[in-house]
Amino acid sequence: MRKWLGMLILVMLLISITACGTKEKTAQEGSSTNKSGTDVTGDTKNEQDSPTMNFSDLIEQVKSSSYTLNSYTAVRSYEQNFVMEQGTDRQEDYMKMKSTGDYIVKPEQSHIVTELEVSGEKTTTEDYYKSGIGSYTLFEGKWSFHPPDKNYEMFSDENAKVLLMLEQLASSVGDEVKILANADQYVLTADLKGEKVLGLARYLMMMDATGTPSEEDEAQLEGMFNLVNDIELKLEMIMDKQDLYLISSTSNLILHMAAGEEKMVSRFDTYLTLSKHNEIKEILVPEEAVKSVN
Repeated sequence: MRKWLGMLILVMLLISITACGTKEKTAQEGSSTNKSGTDVTGDTKNEQDSPTMNFSDLIEQVKSSSYTLNSYTAVRSYEQNFVMEQGTDRQEDYMKMKSTGDYIVKPEQSHIVTELEVSGEKTTTEDYYKSGIGSYTLFEGKWSFHPPDKNYEMFSDENAKVLLMLEQLASSVGDEVKILANADQYVLTADLKGEKVLGLARYLMMMDATGTPSEEDEAQLEGMFNLVNDIELKLEMIMDKQDLYLISSTSNLILHMAAGEEKMVSRFDTYLTLSKHNEIKEILVPEEAVKSVN
């Protein structure tokens, strides 16, 4: 059953770079409005909810939006739980990852703390990135430096990401997605099952935020999906109603797979929240990091 574990770790790593619209568009000069005042409690329905919003209207609104962000804080959480069975043998395992990052889009800067837990073993990585300079990484008490990679793209257009996601939903499962509008937000929800959402699940996993997965990674992921015999997917996206940027997103994916006598059920839960819109003005690399690698 170890071959499953290796494949699932690959899937988790692919999910860990999934943005689902979290990368931000470069801000217009002088834009510093704080857009993080909306309180997202999860209870987004009220008497003003309207189920009349449709995909075409929302997509057109996103296309015409001119609001941009130059800085923000993103908290991303990923959790994978899986059960593998072969005859009387049974193995359960899990993986958790959480990253908390501050980002400035132009000039590109970031400070990200990533916590990873696999089967009870925990590691923490802290990373500072400066455009044109490179990255300083703290791992197991030791700093390291990595020069900038000209092919490395840290940030991308948020509106383009959101549009891609909306268009993918509209084309594949549009009739099953509810779009509610309350006073301040658009809330998109979907509870999906069956083969028709297989393509959407592939899309969610392969959306990349920091680079394109290798052909080998794609092939292994495709091989795993060929073993899927049942799938369940729940989605929620919350967008600011006025400026149409993403506030939060949640996805819960359950895969049922089989290969010969081996069976596996794997659940992937991903969560994202964005805050401190345009509040972050500078990210400073600690002096100890610079000194330790020079």
